[in-house]
Amino acid sequence: MKPAVGTNSDGATEAGNRPHKMIGHRGRIVALALVIVAIVLAASAFYSVAVAPSRTATAETTSTVFQINASAVVSAVSEQDPAGYSTSATGDLRPSSLELSSAGYAILGKPESTANLTVIVFNQVDQAETYFDSFRASVQGLPGYTDISSALRSFEGYGACYGYGEDVDGIAVAVGICTEGNVFIGVHITSSNNFATVEGDLTTLMGAASGSLS
Repeated sequence: MKPAVGTNSDGATEAGNRPHKMIGHRGRIVALALVIVAIVLAASAFYSVAVAPSRTATAETTSTVFQINASAVVSAVSEQDPAGYSTSATGDLRPSSLELSSAGYAILGKPESTANLTVIVFNQVDQAETYFDSFRASVQGLPGYTDISSALRSFEGYGACYGYGEDVDGIAVAVGICTEGNVFIGVHITSSNNFATVEGDLTTLMGAASGSLS
């Protein structure tokens, strides 16, 4: 789930205005991606445009609040090559809300598959939960998609997860979102591999991101 990186007049990127841009291999996937982008934009529209200071990249937790920078999580995942996905690009996003501490993304791939990772660190747990709930409410019930949340159940120790996907004309799409305390993690995969394989990759990538918080 690669964020659609906006650019300010000073050349800096922003998170919050267009947080998720999907990447696909065929026109069908591009069309699906645009639908999801519009939905996520609606889910994040309530955030005000203001820049919040970055946090130090540490991994200590108090209750379920992770004191960590999104870039540290993205870097940790990139170093692992989870499920055989190697990283082709990473980036930081400038938070566009006082509720966001930091945000970052990575584009990963392997033959026949592309994955996009988004990590957003909020200042408080309830802010991450609100974002998650808005996202989930916007995508639940999309025609043709199957609920695959059960594949992400093991990552719900500090929050909640939701997953959905479909296989159309030999192209599989799988999306997973989770909250871990005050951290939102999103993974989007498109692939010409079979759906069972893509669902397994989604679980592995989410596990890599979740495990990088501690």
